[in-house]
Amino acid sequence: MLKNAMWASLAMLIAVPLSATAQDGTTTEKKHKLEYKFAQGQTDKYRVRITGSNSGMMSLTLKGEMMMEQKDKSYDADKKVGKVTQNITSVKLNLDMGGQKQEYDTEKGGGAEGNLLKGAAENIKGESTLTVQATGKVDKVESKKSAKANPLKAALGASAIPYDMVRLPAKEVKVGDTWTFTSENKVKDSMGQESVMKIKYTYTLKRVANKDGDDIATITMVITPDLKVMPGGMGGKVTKAGGKGSASFNMTKGYLRSCNYSVSIEGKSEFAEGDAAKMKSKQGFNIRRIEKKEK
Repeated sequence: MLKNAMWASLAMLIAVPLSATAQDGTTTEKKHKLEYKFAQGQTDKYRVRITGSNSGMMSLTLKGEMMMEQKDKSYDADKKVGKVTQNITSVKLNLDMGGQKQEYDTEKGGGAEGNLLKGAAENIKGESTLTVQATGKVDKVESKKSAKANPLKAALGASAIPYDMVRLPAKEVKVGDTWTFTSENKVKDSMGQESVMKIKYTYTLKRVANKDGDDIATITMVITPDLKVMPGGMGGKVTKAGGKGSASFNMTKGYLRSCNYSVSIEGKSEFAEGDAAKMKSKQGFNIRRIEKKEK
């Protein structure tokens, strides 16, 4: 039951002549094409951070960091489909479950016997090959590790970072336009009860500005989770859920610069009353491309 609770908690935790231009250089009327571009041989490095906490019947806090290398292997210009290899080279996890603390770092290894994080961290680490559309829709994920043996990667969508977090519009958009994407994942609570969690992302193109010769899009995000049971919630029912965030995207070169968002889920336990029945889960996600000038 303890492992089920942990997995459930971890899973919740990853711009023309007609244009009007503002004084800060932001284009407000011109339509823009946002798409991931796959330049063969291009390698990008990202730092991914996740945070999560549960309060109520089960007190839990999780912090994690992953280093990821992404290499573009090929691109079919006619189909607008690229093939990318992603290698999660290191994973650090820290867990505080009711005052009982554990940590694991794949770079250091070791760890005490019975460390719940060791298997999770080692399974997240590794290489996958993704077939990805220019919008970020992932058609195929190939990995030597099975999804069943890798619950955090399967539930969080770590094998599809950043595409399932920042999905781009199929059509050209202008500043102020919105588009949506809905993801679906099966999740289990600590009692093993399974349900489908849907997450709707509503994106808005907030602005486009030129930086060092590249057009950079700022995108805001509204996140609407749709799930019936609390993550790791001992049967708790969800009463309120929502989140928001933002992303920065290099339109000229076609890659994600950064993305940051947080989600809060509130619920009520079926096994308590009053304030004791109140439950809350918070998740945070941050990914940032490491520029070559950084060490």
